[in-house]
Amino acid sequence: MSTVCALFILLNVAIAITTLTAFVVPNSVQARNKKLSALTSSDIDEEDTNRQWGLGKKHHWTGDKSTIYRGTATTYSMIGDVLLTNPQTFVYTRAGTNLVNQELQIHDAESTTSDCTSCYSSSSSRVLPLPPLTSPLPLRFASSGFLSGPSVLRSGAMSTELCLSYAGSRVRCTFVHAPAWEKGKPETGIPDGLRFLRCTVVKESTTLPNFDKSEEVGGEDADPEKAYFFRPTPPFEWQYIHKGTSWTWGPSKGDEGWALPSVEEADAWHSRPRGDGPNVWSLRLGSILLQCPDFLPRGTNVSVLDTLFRLAWIPNPHRMLRAEASVIAMREIEMEDGDGVRVRRPERGSFRVDILEKVGEPESQLEKEQQQT
Repeated sequence: MSTVCALFILLNVAIAITTLTAFVVPNSVQARNKKLSALTSSDIDEEDTNRQWGLGKKHHWTGDKSTIYRGTATTYSMIGDVLLTNPQTFVYTRAGTNLVNQELQIHDAESTTSDCTSCYSSSSSRVLPLPPLTSPLPLRFASSGFLSGPSVLRSGAMSTELCLSYAGSRVRCTFVHAPAWEKGKPETGIPDGLRFLRCTVVKESTTLPNFDKSEEVGGEDADPEKAYFFRPTPPFEWQYIHKGTSWTWGPSKGDEGWALPSVEEADAWHSRPRGDGPNVWSLRLGSILLQCPDFLPRGTNVSVLDTLFRLAWIPNPHRMLRAEASVIAMREIEMEDGDGVRVRRPERGSFRVDILEKVGEPESQLEKEQQQT
């Protein structure tokens, strides 16, 4: 009897030890994994922040203390007419770790210059202090470009800015879409979407003190390490064969890098100046190509092509830069009480910047037909 009791006690102890091990070990592993997961998430956030500030310092506020961009800002209407042109100066001032002050100086184009000794020159300018750049950065950097916005203006319009930088020069384009209703509908309640209103293109440089045509000389022998704004750009330059690298960002996967041995025809949207569909507003300004949705419809059943904002720039005959952003806007949210809906703020869907290099001449239609046969 005592032997049986002893065996029974030993069996219970063994079961208890096994049960204890089975519960204690998973709990300790779960706690460790949870700790590692938290550390990894924090490290990823810190790494992303450092990477973003590093890209800004490398391509935009490159000076030790201040970086000054001088250039011109031109605003275009929905039919491509010039509405306004002003010289301007954009100043970055580094004020500390992860702190950069911004200042925009707008110089009126209607200035008076006098050559006589008894007269004087007159000009007027406005200084617009902008919010400083701090963490988290309001800009999303990818390679040498950035995406600002989408943001909602006081008027209710949406602003989206794309920027590409190369060799101390850069191009910034701000697209503005305003609330709109379909034809024949009363302009009340929630708008049916956002209609393109205007865009502002800024050409600016840290290497051209006066930003004058006489300061740059470009051609086929142009320096591939310099950017040229006033060089004539024949349309066939947009058809060249390119290769390079691509930097992509998405809210779920974050930053990713890709090698582009060649740009496939479907991806060569820069060679199609009118865009990939009927709902595209486009404008080509020599070496600069702009594309954006003409109308951003309300709802969730929206084609990806109707959300793409694009900017392409040929800074010299050897290089091409492209930026593409997807914007999610006019998405509805039902109220908690079920009475009515409201519209969510616009969000970034994706962002991509390509740095491309010319590797060949465009193929003729005859060569394409010969390859197909």
